[in-house]
This record gives sequence, structure tokens and C-alpha cells, in this order.
Amino acid sequence: MAGIEYGPGTVQGASADTLSAMDYRNGINSLRLAILEGSTVLNNGKTLEDVFTDETGVNTGTSTATYNASEDKYGNEANDNNTIIRSNTTDGSTTFTDLVNSKTVTPFGDVQHDDSLGATGDAFGGATTSIVFDGTGDFLQIADSDDFNFGSGDWTVQAWVRPADVSANKAIVGQWESGQKCFYLRRSGTGLQMLLSTDGSAETIYSTSSSTLSINTWHHVAVVRNGNNMNIYLDGVQDATTHDLTGVTLYNPTGVFKVGSVQSAEYWNGHMDDIAIAKTAIYTTGFTPPTDFLSTGGEDFLLQATAYSTSSDPTEAKIVLLHEPIDSVTLNTDLTAEVSRDGGTTWSSFTLESYSAFLASATVNILVADPVSLVGQPSGTSLLWRINSANSKTQNIHGAYLQWSE
Repeated sequence: MAGIEYGPGTVQGASADTLSAMDYRNGINSLRLAILEGSTVLNNGKTLEDVFTDETGVNTGTSTATYNASEDKYGNEANDNNTIIRSNTTDGSTTFTDLVNSKTVTPFGDVQHDDSLGATGDAFGGATTSIVFDGTGDFLQIADSDDFNFGSGDWTVQAWVRPADVSANKAIVGQWESGQKCFYLRRSGTGLQMLLSTDGSAETIYSTSSSTLSINTWHHVAVVRNGNNMNIYLDGVQDATTHDLTGVTLYNPTGVFKVGSVQSAEYWNGHMDDIAIAKTAIYTTGFTPPTDFLSTGGEDFLLQATAYSTSSDPTEAKIVLLHEPIDSVTLNTDLTAEVSRDGGTTWSSFTLESYSAFLASATVNILVADPVSLVGQPSGTSLLWRINSANSKTQNIHGAYLQWSE
């Protein structure tokens, strides 16, 4: 939940799934105390809470921090993908690379990097190229790897695709050769299908029920196993059907992994980019399609809230943050926080300091700041905070509590 105004002393906590009850209880009590003290200093000021259970309340158009939906946090940790094939080169090139683990990617047919779509051609990666498949023998291939051995664990298969037609079945990605089947994501008409096998031969087909792809349009597609549930996402929207995978252990084949074809058939016609595999559930609910699958960790980021309308001009503000330093972080140098009451035109800086541990078992700390006066800013009732990381320090933000008086 995000963007909710509370009275003094009211707080919601974060998930305690993997934490001891005592650690969680102590953390909640410390956080409640920090917020109560802030409210008292501000003469019963108000508190705006965001614990990042979704992306509501965050300006995703401005922010560059990476959202981790499974852990309710923003930051710049290394990505969870073990395989990423991206087009980020010159037109006509036939050289392809796995950007994460440098697996050899072999092209077949006429598959190549293509800039015919111009500036819109690259889904991500900072170039104007994407990977083009002509539907008649084009595909990419990688040898078998443990990166594709999903077993009974969590996983994510995702890509950006731009179909040139919506007829029949066309392959997106899979490890799905005769007798060596594991998983296979394909476009079926205007929908999506995920095929799975537990013995390498027999297959179960899981289809979307409410998702529709369009010709010559970029779409983000993702299939995620999270525990016993499998969900298919189109453009960040979860399909209406959740598929039960209770007791399902996928076969561990020795066959090749392919993009754009399986078993010398169902050749993709159109463009793709950023084909990615992960052995974790990256998405657990609807999401904004990511701006970059590839994060090596430590990239400086901006995290900014959407503006909140107050009833009158705020005069003072404080902030409480839940901060997870992966590297050694110097507050107010490697991590800074600011507040604006005029919609983000004028900013005042907080001076952050450590308050106490929030979750000792997860190295999440409570940071606070003394009140800053806002009377020097232009009058305004459009209140928001922003957080910047610097000096390539890897860190995460699990929650932000903005407090103010009017």
C-alpha cells in the first residue's frame, strides 16, 4: 500500500516471511517509536507512508531505482537473471552474446540485429537495434546449462517481442526438443502459451485467457513460477488465470535452448529484444515493465515519490527511511534525501542519521532526519520526497515515511 496519510503514531509493517518473530516485532516497535517521535516533534504532524508493496506512490517515469516486487524494495542490487540476450550493436550484425554469464549464442538462418525500426527499434539497451527473425529458419541457440534447470523451484522467463503476424503458433523461447522438453513460451494467435514437461516427452499447455498481442507493437511478456502458482503477464498485467503447479518438477533436459524456434518449427516472425531467464520469481503481482533487465549492481539511482496534495502549505518536514546497505554507505554522501512542497521544483535537503536496526537478520536499518523548514520554498501543497544514491554504492530502500506539519 502506498500514498496513504496517517495520523500520529500509526504505522504498517513489512513482510516477515523469512524473519524471526522476535526480530520482526522489535523492528516494528522501533519503527513505530521513530515515527511517533517525529510526529511529536512536529506537534502531531501527519505521516505519509509507502512500504513499496506495489509501485503506487512512486514516480516510475522519473525514478531509476529498480523495483523488486518479491521483496518490496527499490535499489540497485545486481539483477536476478542468469541469461540475457540483448540487441545493442550495429545494423546487420550477427554476433549475439549472453550479457550475464557469457554463454555462447549461435545464430541460424538470417537472424540479425536490425535498425529498420529506427529509434523505436530497441526495447532497451541504449541502441536503435533489435533482433529480427524472418519466420523462415531464423533462431538463436545456446547449449544446455544448469541455468535452465528449473526443477520444482521458482523461475521467470521474460522478453520484449514485436510480432509481425498473429497467425498460428510462433516460438518465443524454450528448451523444447524431441524427448528433451522442459519449458516453451510461444505466441498462439493473439495469446500466449507456456508448455511444460515433467518427463521430457509429455507436455501440458497453459494458455492465457485475457491477454491479447497486437501486430507491429512492442509487448513485454513474462511467465513466473512462484511457489505452486504460475502466472503469465503481458505488459505487466497478470492474466486472469493462475495455473496450479503443485507437485510439478520440470524435467532437466540435455537439449539446446532456443530463441525463435523449437524442433525446427514454429519460427518467430518479427522482432525481439532482452530475452531473459532467472531462477527466481522476479514478479509476484502486476508491475511496470522494467526499463532494464541488466543491473550489475551499484548503479546510482533516483527514487522519487509522486506528489501528494496536502490541505494547506506544509511548514516543516521529517523523513524516516528503511534502508538496507549492501555496501558500506556514508549517509548524506552516498545516500541523500530531499523534500519539496511545490511539486518538485524546489527542494530542501534532509540530514540523515541512523536511528536503530529495523531487522537485524536482514541488515535493514531505520534512518531519521531532524525537521527541515519549508517556509523558504515557494508556497505549495504538492508534497513529495526524493532519494538519491551516489558513488556506486549498492543499497536498497524498503520504505519511506514522510512527516510534516502545516
